[in-house]
Amino acid sequence: MCVDNVEYNLIALEAFLTMMKEKHETYVDPEKALLAFEKSLNKKCCNKGYTFIITDIFMPVLNGFDLSKKMLELHQKKRMEDRTFKNAELTIVAVTASEDDEVEKKALKAGITKVIMKPLIHSKCVKIVDKYFKKNVVR
Repeated sequence: MCVDNVEYNLIALEAFLTMMKEKHETYVDPEKALLAFEKSLNKKCCNKGYTFIITDIFMPVLNGFDLSKKMLELHQKKRMEDRTFKNAELTIVAVTASEDDEVEKKALKAGITKVIMKPLIHSKCVKIVDKYFKKNVVR
């Protein structure tokens, strides 16, 4: 799942993930992304929710810090309630144009796994996918 209130940024992320053959959905509205995330946790079939989230940090209405906290809370609650979900992992990568060190500290405190700087560089994105998905990627 990719969340960014700037549609242009989503187009770039979508192009990258499509090229990497990663299944994904994009959301301009973080509140709608949160609803989709919650709904995915309650599916009865084979899919047990999203495992990888890319979110912008600075968005109106619901910022990336709060979005991540809420997603992680929902994910943890599901892990506690559903034994089949016990080992499910959730990786959240935040993207930002801010160079303020406090932003990264606040992101990590919110439970965000990794913070990367905009503009997104292809090689940096490949490394993130390789590291957190641990699979071979065709480059």
